[in-house]
Amino acid sequence: MRLLLIAAFALYNMSGPLTAQEAATPMTADRVLSAGADADGKNYTISLALENGRQISLRIPPAEAIKIVDGLSKTAASAPQKQQIVAIVQTINLKADNGGRAIILTPHVRTGPLDTFAIPIGQADQFIELFQKVAAETKANAAKTR
Repeated sequence: MRLLLIAAFALYNMSGPLTAQEAATPMTADRVLSAGADADGKNYTISLALENGRQISLRIPPAEAIKIVDGLSKTAASAPQKQQIVAIVQTINLKADNGGRAIILTPHVRTGPLDTFAIPIGQADQFIELFQKVAAETKANAAKTR
């Protein structure tokens, strides 16, 4: 949700100063066009497509990016159901269930454990392969942005 507020303030750079009405009405980000570290590694840039068809790009210093990630990792309180938007997982506890049917995973974030989930043992190899594939793609994308 803070991303929406940031997007509204970023319109200042596109169309001059915001009126009080515009600043109070956040724009909705329709989709993220790109997000990552700048080539010099000093800032992060996020480009958004807004619901009105406009596009904006924000250059964010690392200290502010941490605040954004922290804010987005909190539960969305205004939603009818509390929903986690994003969380940076710091550790994961793994164990087998007593019946040998699944691998139990409990991710932990800075504030404590998240919901526990299970991967059926019959799908464990598929999960590992997919995880390794996505990790490799992520590393390759990170290398491109540096």
